Amino acid sequence: DGLARELGYDKHDKAGKEHMHEGLLQLFSGTVVEPVTKREVAKERSSQMTTARFAEFIEWIARYAADEHGIVVTLPGEL
Repeated sequence: DGLARELGYDKHDKAGKEHMHEGLLQLFSGTVVEPVTKREVAKERSSQMTTARFAEFIEWIARYAADEHGIVVTLPGEL
């Protein structure tokens, strides 16, 4: 919720957060065109990632948030 809140998403805006999540996945893993809808979607789904790959994704989000938006995201174990 921290990054979403900092970027202006309401804590109850589930659709907005899902949109942000998909956008971050696309930036992280690249995109493919979904054959049925012809829409660009993320190459990877976070729900299908290994624990190690998901950890890479979360660490990438923290770097992206800091580099692109000046937002510090505290990762688990950094408190």
